[in-house]
Amino acid sequence: MAQNAREQKVSNCVACASARPRLFIEPAPLHPEDQWGYDCMLRMTREGVNTGNCTVLSSLFPPIDKQTKVGPFMPRKDNYTCFKFSTDKVKYKVGEIDPSWCSVTQTGRTTNNVSDATTLIGTWARSGLYYYCGHKTLLVRVPLGSVGTCAMVRLGAPLTLIGNQVKAIPQCNTRTLAARRKRHVLVKREVEGTHAYDPRMNSPTWIDSIKVPRGVPNEYKLADQIAAGFENLPIISAFFPVTPNKNVDRINYVHYNVLRLSNLTRDAMEGLAEQVGPTSLMGVQNRMALDMLLAEKGGVCAMFGDQCCTFIPDNTAPDGSVTRALEGLKSLSKTMHEHSGTDNPLEGWIPLVFGLWKGFVVSVMLSLSVLVGIYIYIYIYIYYIYIYIYIYIYIYIYIYIYIYNIYIYIYIYI
Repeated sequence: MAQNAREQKVSNCVACASARPRLFIEPAPLHPEDQWGYDCMLRMTREGVNTGNCTVLSSLFPPIDKQTKVGPFMPRKDNYTCFKFSTDKVKYKVGEIDPSWCSVTQTGRTTNNVSDATTLIGTWARSGLYYYCGHKTLLVRVPLGSVGTCAMVRLGAPLTLIGNQVKAIPQCNTRTLAARRKRHVLVKREVEGTHAYDPRMNSPTWIDSIKVPRGVPNEYKLADQIAAGFENLPIISAFFPVTPNKNVDRINYVHYNVLRLSNLTRDAMEGLAEQVGPTSLMGVQNRMALDMLLAEKGGVCAMFGDQCCTFIPDNTAPDGSVTRALEGLKSLSKTMHEHSGTDNPLEGWIPLVFGLWKGFVVSVMLSLSVLVGIYIYIYIYIYYIYIYIYIYIYIYIYIYIYIYNIYIYIYIYI
């Protein structure tokens, strides 16, 4: 902004831009009438320039990574210098810019040989220079084997300077090679393994085919799957059911920290609301006072324009979004606290008697309970087996006696 003020020769000024401005394209500083500058601009796309008269321009547009990606932008019609690319070995179809946007169309490249005398545009990527090829295609370079028509452009952002004379910076080419008022967004292509894990973005987790979450990094895990697997072996878990107790403790730990998080968030929102509310009121009061003082000139918005005239939403009002969210957070925190807590009569004397050995004693008691249950189950099972055997023997003897009597009857009377 300071550079823009110096270029526009405005002092005692206010620089104003909208929040997150949408970048737009505009013609690159290509002027065929300036043969020296025009040749240097084209030469920088074909090779690195470290010596000679083109070093100044090379410092203004330094080389960048060929894999650089461009952020969001907005196409804008203007008088662009366009270049047509063709080759006999087609690899990429970069697109076609609207012919009505081109004031001049030249042959940029007809072969994959950059050293060819007819090649005007090379494959070097320069900071601040882009190639717009129609629709949403914006490249930092035109690779070999490309076919299409593109315009060399720059990216600009809306900016207003308010000083002795209110003047908006034109959104067209300033026709100066030294102007560096354009802001552009260059996003480097991320390389795997070169950045730390951030749980807020690029989450590596996923849900597998059996609906189990996977991919949590080891440094963020609360439990080890391998250790839990050994703990759940039938022989170990039957005598020492450690995992259920651990899971209960983990659930309590997570629940407790969620309660703490809700309390801290509630306190933070209350503090911000208490500060933002009076600040917004003071801003409205100051705006009203300024409008009264500047009533002859139409008020503050009439002087600064719509771009710099800001409206402060009253979200801290009784029916505002901040107030409603804060009330909902208070209600949630209260409900979670009401549903918290356990009423276990054993918790009163077990910790006093066993102290730090409470977990071990509880595990042993659970193990003994399991063993007693297994013993009772086996005893009942064997008891019923004996009953079944007794009934089977009784039926067998009864059938034997019945058949024997029939045999005797037949033998005597027949």
